Order: sequence, then C-alpha cells, then structure tokens
Amino acid sequence: MRVLNSILMLTSAFGGQAEYEALQSIKKKDGGPRETRVSFNRLSTINYMMNRLAATGKNLNPDNLDELANSNGYQRAIKVNNKFFHTNLKKWFYKTNEDGELVCASHKKVKKNKTRRRRSDENEEDDPELDISDYESELEYHMANFCSMLEGTEDACGNNERGKGNANFANNYGKSTKRVFGALKKWNESHLANCKKNEETRYKRSIRIMSRRLFDGVRSALLTIDEVRTGKWKRVFPKHITILQNGKPMDKQTLINMVESRYQNKLGKSD
Repeated sequence: MRVLNSILMLTSAFGGQAEYEALQSIKKKDGGPRETRVSFNRLSTINYMMNRLAATGKNLNPDNLDELANSNGYQRAIKVNNKFFHTNLKKWFYKTNEDGELVCASHKKVKKNKTRRRRSDENEEDDPELDISDYESELEYHMANFCSMLEGTEDACGNNERGKGNANFANNYGKSTKRVFGALKKWNESHLANCKKNEETRYKRSIRIMSRRLFDGVRSALLTIDEVRTGKWKRVFPKHITILQNGKPMDKQTLINMVESRYQNKLGKSD
C-alpha cells in the first residue's frame, strides 16, 4: 500500500497523465514483452527525474506536493517536460505502420560495437528489469532505475546513491543536471537511434530544456554562472549527428551561450 499511495500522490505532482501511464506500465507485468517494459519504464524514469530536477532548480522541495502545486514556474516547467515526453519520445517509441510493426524505434537495447569495453560493461547485455514492489516508494524505484541506466558511464552513481536519501539533486546540482540529460541522450541512442525524421528536433529541444534547468540552478544559487562556463557538458551532445542552431553546429558552447543569455537578461532586469 505504501508504494500505491506514493504513486497516487506523486502522479499529480510530477507528470500528470504521462506519469500515471508510465507508472501503470511499471506495475503491470503483462504490459507487453520484457524488452518493451524495461525500455519504456526507463523512459518514464527519465521523465520523472527531469520533473524532480525542475522542482529542485526552482528552489522547491520536490517532496512537498502543496509547494509544487502552488508554483506556476514549476507547473510551466513540467508542462514542457511532459509535452517533450509525449511528442518527441513516447510517440516515436510506440509509432507503428499499418501492419503494426515499429516504424523506427527499437524496444530492445541497441548494442554499440566497442573495441574497448569497461569492466562494468561486461554484464551490459543483461539489462535487468527492476520490480517496483521491491521498493518502499516509487522514488526509490526510480532512483535505482536511473542509476542502473548510468552504469558503465563516467557519471555512474556510487553504491550509496541509489536510495531515497541520495535523490537530493541540490547536493550537486550541476552534476545532477548532467546525469539526467546524459541518461536522456543515452536512452535516445539506445531506443530511437533509427528515428531519423525527428532526431535533430529531439536533441535541440532536450538541450534547450537543459539550458533552462541550468539557468534555474544559477538563479537559485545552486551553482554559479562560472561553473556553467567550465562544466563538462559536451557528453550530452550526440557525436553521430550535427545539430544546427542558426546555421551553426550546436556544441557545448551553444549550451553555455543559452544559459548566459538568460543570465544577462536577468541582470538587465535587476538594474
């Protein structure tokens, strides 16, 4: 019952109908093939974490439902997140042709050809499905799911970061932001790699959302503008495609410029 009550409470706070559907998918063992459940539940985890990050960046307590409900800024942020979840991710993940076959998405993890593999990658093929019933709350479930997505990367969680007590993104907001959007990039490349029609738009929008979250962090004094300038953000940019912004390739500096533009506008208004 604790898990069910937690789901019902946090559904309204973190994602509305999108989060409700995602959590229903997690609960149902008959919700399609195992690969589909694993990959879609990880997508719902990213959506959940993006919304939790938005709350943290706006200096709100992500576990205080009244605070979240009464924040217009937070409600606008999750509206953008959830629209991105539905239109650019979930829609293409489930898109089928007239014969019911997937148009471009893969519900099974796309394995990359690697000449060198980290030791932590040896069991990558297992891609375990986590059972929400094994956790005290779905926050703990999502945190464990999130950390499992990052295994084998430079931003992987430590053994002590998988529980609810370590889901406080304010402790290291810059690193948390990079982790969330790094996981989003990784999921895109694992499951939507063949969806070329929407690829550039998908990455552009994710980078714009990331710039908003970084600016939120600066405005809430969770990180400084200098930390944004010196951050290692390049890992959120795909290497296999060139994303254009105003005719120029988007890169780490593009993201920094987006945050700085918002920052300068803020300074101008305060003068």
